[in-house]
Amino acid sequence: AELAPLYEDFVANNPAFGGALVFMSAPPAPGIPDEAVGMPVVAVVAAWFDSDLEAGERALRPLREFGPPLMDLVGPMPYVALQSMIDDGNGPGFRNHWSASYTDALPASLIADTIAATAAKPSLMSTVIVAQMGGAVHEIGEGDMAFPNRSANWLFHPLAMWTDPADDAVNREWARGLNAKAAAHAVTGSYLNLDLDADDSRIKWTFGEKKFGRLAALKHAWDPDNVFDHHVHIPPNANLVAS
Repeated sequence: AELAPLYEDFVANNPAFGGALVFMSAPPAPGIPDEAVGMPVVAVVAAWFDSDLEAGERALRPLREFGPPLMDLVGPMPYVALQSMIDDGNGPGFRNHWSASYTDALPASLIADTIAATAAKPSLMSTVIVAQMGGAVHEIGEGDMAFPNRSANWLFHPLAMWTDPADDAVNREWARGLNAKAAAHAVTGSYLNLDLDADDSRIKWTFGEKKFGRLAALKHAWDPDNVFDHHVHIPPNANLVAS
């Protein structure tokens, strides 16, 4: 509860950092005390995309001094290493249900709900990712790209992961229930790649009528046979072009 506002201020003052808060269970990894494995923790993912590493170390100091952290793995690494850090924990064969909302802030009540959900989750593999937007995302106009809701400040992402099909219902409801708690603080739209509950109406709501019409017309021009008809589905329709 104390870390979230600290991180919110840190992000506001350090736009060169990318990253997220990740509410999770401590994994059985090198450096994690045995007594902490499986316990609820919050991880700070912080990536500094600048050649001045000393400036990054200075900016990161408030996060390193808070706590102090149970474990500190931050250090220079190739971008590919950053991108592949979670590969081992996300191999094929797991069952997943992802939910997503955008918010403009991280109110204390939403963080409290996230902490409670992390402590009560039915699967130790499940996480909640709270990632900042901002930066380059905000620099591009809403009408310039297909990606919607560029003005939001935070992506709130409950991610349920488990192994046994018998546990499908309880894990899906965990993700849906926590995402519903974000609804009171959410802004328009969803991150569709992460939202398995996105039906046709939710997709249209996310893009808005004008952008959805433009995308449907592009779909008609380039994919009239609807070959690409997977999760986030925009039907080909030349008549939906908006002025």
